[in-house]
Amino acid sequence: LFEKSRELLTELEAMGYAEDEMPYCLLMDAFAKAGRIEDAKLIFDEIKEKSVRSDGYSYSIMISAFCRGGLVDDAKQLAKDFERTYDKYDLV
Repeated sequence: LFEKSRELLTELEAMGYAEDEMPYCLLMDAFAKAGRIEDAKLIFDEIKEKSVRSDGYSYSIMISAFCRGGLVDDAKQLAKDFERTYDKYDLV
Protein backbone atom coordinates (compact mmCIF):
# COMPACT_ATOMS: atom_id res chain seq x y z
CA LEU A 1 0.00 0.00 0.00
CA PHE A 2 2.76 2.45 0.94
CA GLU A 3 4.72 1.58 -2.16
CA LYS A 4 1.66 2.30 -4.32
CA SER A 5 1.18 5.61 -2.50
CA ARG A 6 4.82 6.49 -3.14
CA GLU A 7 4.37 5.66 -6.82
CA LEU A 8 1.31 7.90 -6.95
CA LEU A 9 3.29 10.77 -5.42
CA THR A 10 5.97 10.29 -8.07
CA GLU A 11 3.29 10.46 -10.76
CA LEU A 12 1.83 13.62 -9.21
CA GLU A 13 5.28 15.18 -9.23
CA ALA A 14 5.73 14.33 -12.91
CA MET A 15 2.37 15.91 -13.75
CA GLY A 16 3.18 19.06 -11.77
CA TYR A 17 0.63 18.45 -9.01
CA ALA A 18 3.14 18.26 -6.18
CA GLU A 19 4.30 21.86 -6.05
CA ASP A 20 3.01 22.34 -2.52
CA GLU A 21 3.40 20.08 0.47
CA MET A 22 -0.08 18.54 0.68
CA PRO A 23 0.52 15.40 -1.45
CA TYR A 24 3.70 14.78 0.51
CA CYS A 25 1.91 15.40 3.81
CA LEU A 26 -0.73 12.79 3.03
CA LEU A 27 1.91 10.13 2.51
CA MET A 28 3.99 11.36 5.43
CA ASP A 29 0.97 11.26 7.75
CA ALA A 30 0.11 7.71 6.66
CA PHE A 31 3.67 6.58 7.39
CA ALA A 32 3.64 8.33 10.76
CA LYS A 33 0.32 6.82 11.82
CA ALA A 34 1.58 3.38 10.82
CA GLY A 35 4.59 3.86 13.12
CA ARG A 36 7.00 4.24 10.22
CA ILE A 37 8.55 7.42 11.57
CA GLU A 38 11.80 7.06 9.63
CA ASP A 39 9.86 6.80 6.35
CA ALA A 40 7.80 9.84 7.32
CA LYS A 41 11.03 11.72 8.07
CA LEU A 42 12.39 10.81 4.64
CA ILE A 43 9.34 12.41 3.04
CA PHE A 44 9.73 15.44 5.32
CA ASP A 45 13.37 15.79 4.26
CA GLU A 46 12.36 15.41 0.60
CA ILE A 47 9.97 18.37 0.97
CA LYS A 48 12.86 20.53 2.13
CA GLU A 49 15.37 19.19 -0.42
CA LYS A 50 13.02 19.85 -3.32
CA SER A 51 12.05 23.28 -1.96
CA VAL A 52 8.39 22.30 -2.08
CA ARG A 53 6.05 25.17 -1.19
CA SER A 54 5.11 24.74 2.46
CA ASP A 55 2.93 26.45 5.02
CA GLY A 56 4.42 24.39 7.84
CA TYR A 57 1.84 21.59 8.00
CA SER A 58 4.58 19.03 7.41
CA TYR A 59 6.26 20.19 10.62
CA SER A 60 3.06 19.56 12.54
CA ILE A 61 2.84 16.01 11.21
CA MET A 62 6.47 15.24 12.08
CA ILE A 63 6.29 16.80 15.54
CA SER A 64 3.21 14.68 16.31
CA ALA A 65 4.90 11.58 14.90
CA PHE A 66 8.00 12.15 17.01
CA CYS A 67 5.87 12.61 20.13
CA ARG A 68 3.85 9.45 19.45
CA GLY A 69 7.10 7.58 18.91
CA GLY A 70 8.56 8.82 22.20
CA LEU A 71 11.12 10.99 20.43
CA VAL A 72 10.37 14.07 22.49
CA ASP A 73 13.79 15.69 22.01
CA ASP A 74 13.44 15.40 18.24
CA ALA A 75 9.95 16.91 18.49
CA LYS A 76 11.27 19.84 20.54
CA GLN A 77 14.10 20.48 18.10
CA LEU A 78 11.74 20.41 15.14
CA ALA A 79 9.39 22.84 16.92
CA LYS A 80 12.34 25.21 17.39
CA ASP A 81 13.22 24.85 13.70
CA PHE A 82 9.61 25.64 12.83
CA GLU A 83 9.62 28.78 14.97
CA ARG A 84 12.79 29.98 13.22
CA THR A 85 11.29 29.36 9.78
CA TYR A 86 7.69 30.56 10.15
CA ASP A 87 6.07 33.59 11.81
CA LYS A 88 3.18 31.54 13.14
CA TYR A 89 2.89 28.62 15.47
CA ASP A 90 -0.13 26.52 14.57
CA LEU A 91 0.51 22.86 15.21
CA VAL A 92 -2.23 20.32 14.72
